[in-house]
Amino acid sequence: MHYDKLPLKRINEGVAIFKQFELGRQAYIIKSGKVEIFHIKAQDLNEREISIGVLETGAMFGEMALIDDKPRMASARAVGGDVVLKVITKDQFKSALENVSPFVSKLIHILSHELRSSSTKR
Repeated sequence: MHYDKLPLKRINEGVAIFKQFELGRQAYIIKSGKVEIFHIKAQDLNEREISIGVLETGAMFGEMALIDDKPRMASARAVGGDVVLKVITKDQFKSALENVSPFVSKLIHILSHELRSSSTKR
């Protein structure tokens, strides 16, 4: 996969890129700008946002849902200004993983499972 040939998507500041519990159809690489990843926790009758972190240029995110075909673990939005993203489709992502050794593929799935398990215990 040639990352410089991926389609670009501009997201305005404050706009959601994806939301927690959605099915993942794309992963992203930040070309410019910043993206906040956050959990939404239900507390009593209210929802509360818990920031996981802010990603910057070059970071990839949204890949977990493509690895294990499970709903998104968190939400993502543009922060600190507009963001430009390189978009990786689910098919492109799966195709790139086909060329990975079975050992690495299994390791990726194990790490994905462990990350999901640890995040649900918070």
